[in-house]
Amino acid sequence: MSYEVLEKKLKTVPEQYFEQVSSFLDLLLTLPKSAPAETTERKPSGHPIFGLAKGEFKYPDDINLGDDEIAEMFGV
Repeated sequence: MSYEVLEKKLKTVPEQYFEQVSSFLDLLLTLPKSAPAETTERKPSGHPIFGLAKGEFKYPDDINLGDDEIAEMFGV
């Protein structure tokens, strides 16, 4: 999209949305330049659980015990 087209679109944006548009543009400017614009994949946040990828992390066999009761509480 050319700057001229973008400028025409910006002129049609109601003034009440200017702050949101500005914030969005600031966000775009902080994105890494090497990442493609259409990439929406999110990277995991937080700290890794060591051993999880290697299968060393043990979890109980009944880890899903109670899921049905929780689903019933929420009407699922």
